[in-house]
Amino acid sequence: MAADKVVVVDDSRVFRRVLKRALTEAGYQVETAVDGKVGIELVASLLPDLVITDVEMPIMCGEEVCRQLKAKAATRMIPVIMLTGSTTTDKIVQLDAGADDYIPKSEDLAELMAKVRVFLRIKHLQDQLREQNERLRYENEMNEMELRMAREVQLGLLPREGGRRGRLDVAFCYFPMRFVGGDLFDVVVAPDGKTSFFISDVSGHGVSAALITAMVKTSIVAQAHHLQAISELAARVNLAVCRLAGEDRFVTAFFGMLEAEGGELHYVNAGHPLALLIRRGEKVAEQLDTGDLPLGITEENEYAPATVSVGPGDRIVLYTDGITEAASEAGELYGAARFEQSVLAHADLPLDALVEKAIQHLVAFHGGDVFDDDVNLLACEVTEA
Repeated sequence: MAADKVVVVDDSRVFRRVLKRALTEAGYQVETAVDGKVGIELVASLLPDLVITDVEMPIMCGEEVCRQLKAKAATRMIPVIMLTGSTTTDKIVQLDAGADDYIPKSEDLAELMAKVRVFLRIKHLQDQLREQNERLRYENEMNEMELRMAREVQLGLLPREGGRRGRLDVAFCYFPMRFVGGDLFDVVVAPDGKTSFFISDVSGHGVSAALITAMVKTSIVAQAHHLQAISELAARVNLAVCRLAGEDRFVTAFFGMLEAEGGELHYVNAGHPLALLIRRGEKVAEQLDTGDLPLGITEENEYAPATVSVGPGDRIVLYTDGITEAASEAGELYGAARFEQSVLAHADLPLDALVEKAIQHLVAFHGGDVFDDDVNLLACEVTEA
């Protein structure tokens, strides 16, 4: 470990020699300057661990040395001990100039050497703290970069725009929590004309939840094109979640499958907030639920689908609990009932306008569009053949 560097600024040749000898014998690397101007230049070039300066010197006094050192970013944190008289006026002036301590100049160096040891210990601790802060800053920057990359990957898994998908018109809004979230949704049209759609919510947040959403999306897309029953799709995805997500993770999800003719909707609700079915021209909502367990709880769970008749203009509204659990500034939860009322209040609007108005109402209640959980709203409308 390199010796601590100390710069002594004093116009007394005798005192410089005495102090340099004492500091050198104590194990420090010592450089000296004959006046304040030279001292400033020496400190700027060496960046020592400590500066000891006399007050009364030609060309530049110790107080000005201190002011200039404390005014520059490179030397601001170097501790300065002022060798001075003991009057109260001197002490105030020197402390105002930025001195870290003052000591009456004396032939007895015991107090000065003790102060040197104290300030060098403090300097080392400050240096360690700055190094730790720098490491934390670097790690935070790397983490944020990784989170931004994860966000880009996750957003790539989601539909980029609404519009026609098979026998459904689709509109949606998604606000991920901070960089990445655990929500997912999509609409998939199979070769036989069936239109499958889903929404899911992985327990937890962050990169680990985002990785599970990617696995869920891959599993769903791989299965949805050829499976005939929505219950089988739910069972396959459940098996994948159980085997890959770990015991501390589960996924709530709603799966829907619209027949090619558009007359029947088969669905499974795996522990997810209740989907809303709004009939064309009506101002009431039917809640779609099958009472099944979330995905990832047990491999043996069997998902029993339900079937409901639908027709052109009927709408299915899906959402995650980031909406219902959003809180106002007073701490009141938005709640499922308030969300349902908001949706029904705008049920006669075009599908994308309904989604926009529902989200605007949520944001107004919450007091902003930054939420403590992912906010996900997906609306689907059955179309004419």
